[in-house]
Amino acid sequence: MVLTLPAALLNLGLAYLASKWLGAAEFGIYYAAITAINIAFAPATILNLFFTRAVAAIGAEFGSPGAVRASSQVFRFIASWVGAFTGVGILLAGAFWWLSGSFALWVAVLALLIVYFSYCSEAGRIAFQGDGKFVHLGVFTLMWMALRFAGGAAGIYFFHSVWAGLAGIAIAIFLPITFLFRPWTMLRERFFFPWSTDNSADRKFISMVKFSSFAKLASGFLLFMLLANADILAAYLMLDPVDLSIYSASSVLPKGLLIATLPLIQLIFPLIVGERASARPTVLLILRGALLTLLVSGAGAIAITVLSAPLCTGAHGIASCNDDVMAYGLTAIVAMSMLRLAVSADYAAKNDLIPLLLAAPIAAGWLLVRTSDISAPLSLGQYYAAFSVATLVSYSAASIAFRAMKLLRAKMANAQHQVPR
Repeated sequence: MVLTLPAALLNLGLAYLASKWLGAAEFGIYYAAITAINIAFAPATILNLFFTRAVAAIGAEFGSPGAVRASSQVFRFIASWVGAFTGVGILLAGAFWWLSGSFALWVAVLALLIVYFSYCSEAGRIAFQGDGKFVHLGVFTLMWMALRFAGGAAGIYFFHSVWAGLAGIAIAIFLPITFLFRPWTMLRERFFFPWSTDNSADRKFISMVKFSSFAKLASGFLLFMLLANADILAAYLMLDPVDLSIYSASSVLPKGLLIATLPLIQLIFPLIVGERASARPTVLLILRGALLTLLVSGAGAIAITVLSAPLCTGAHGIASCNDDVMAYGLTAIVAMSMLRLAVSADYAAKNDLIPLLLAAPIAAGWLLVRTSDISAPLSLGQYYAAFSVATLVSYSAASIAFRAMKLLRAKMANAQHQVPR
């Protein structure tokens, strides 16, 4: 966290400098491009969980050389397939520009290249995360964001243009990839199907990266993401513009706290995978992770509450922020941080179907919202806090029950196997 939180601040700092060094119209285009990049890069979290689970399992069974080999396979796969989609995107952007000419083609092309290089860089984080090299993971993330900040800031400062800032970002974030994977060697490999079956580690890796497994993991994690942002969607649909502004402003810091606790998942997830692959119990590790998540998210919520005057309601705080609404939002985010850990622990244990149960609270919550009289930001904040805690408790109970039943079935099967005939 010491390494990754400054990286997040550098990301915000680049947006701040861009607002100062670009004109109003140029900054609007720049921020729209960055927002589009962030949306296109959002599925990287799912890819990270999916491939980290495979790399960590290979590392636990075949050692660090197996994890390194698996990481190379991951990079070649991401670079090949995302590269193909990027090429199609550039062709489509060129076609739309030729037909309409209503947008800057170079800005669109640079945005697509930034997305592509970002996915390739995510393969680096998967490599370190899956191999349990967490200090390397933090350093790599900090270097990635620092180079992104330096490249973007230099382009904007010297050329005062959107395309130069985006070009600086694209060039800068390509550099870490060259240090790790030597991407030019990929040109000598198979393009769309880079998997190798040269040894048992490769065959094991191939057996773990099936589309059906990815579809289940992606579905459950998307349900969690929907839960974590369900209050914003409800506010947009149910509150008037003024109240929507109050609720949105009061949610900035709580939602930021959820992002700030992400390094905990990056630490705990591969450890659970490794313990499970080594046939060791993971209950104590999950409990320690839950306690650590509760301490970090709870401490963050308390710190934000104590500093609510300067951060929220003060003259230099977030405009339209309400400290009472924010307090309920912080309660909800602490619960959501714990829920994300529970979901990640189920994925680490390959219980991929359990997170699909999150569809039930989403449906129930939507029905309650539609039938309840929620017309003020505070009432929505109270409802979402109670809903988040109830969802955490019910999901945890269901997960524990599923694990207990799975363990009982395994013991019964083992007992039947040992009965003499």
